[in-house]
Amino acid sequence: MLASIAGAFDTNNDKQLQASELRSAVQTAIQGGFTAADTNRDGQLSQSEVNAAMAGVARQAAQASFRQADTDGNGQISQAEFEKAIVEPARVAFKVMDLNHDGQISQEEAQTARQVVISKLRSMNLPEASNSPRRAINAAVGSATQPQPTGGQPATTPAPATTTPAPPQSR
Repeated sequence: MLASIAGAFDTNNDKQLQASELRSAVQTAIQGGFTAADTNRDGQLSQSEVNAAMAGVARQAAQASFRQADTDGNGQISQAEFEKAIVEPARVAFKVMDLNHDGQISQEEAQTARQVVISKLRSMNLPEASNSPRRAINAAVGSATQPQPTGGQPATTPAPATTTPAPPQSR
């Protein structure tokens, strides 16, 4: 299955996936996804359009996962099929993390895997979700330290203090 996906992105048919081919495929997919989600065709995504698109993506992913797990194609997932669907990705992750291929993941290998994942996520420069735990904590702490309005009057923020620069010292 991966070979057929990679083959679809291999636009120059050299049996290798170049970064430019992958970028082009991702850009095409994103543009297509945006166009599909922008149901009113105004060139912007409203919250309801994003929510509907995400629900559609989740539904499609669930259906694809079900089809992939249903290896005998009978429309049901047996316990054995379920276990295989869970175990196979774990085996792949284990093989990736077991850097010295000794069949065990050491503390150092686990730490390296964590560092690689964190580094990759940070390098993607993803915007932080508006409902992220960090933002929720900052909002809660910020609202707790801000003066609360009383008597129907809006809270005011004191003007920043102005300072006069110190005169230059002579040497």
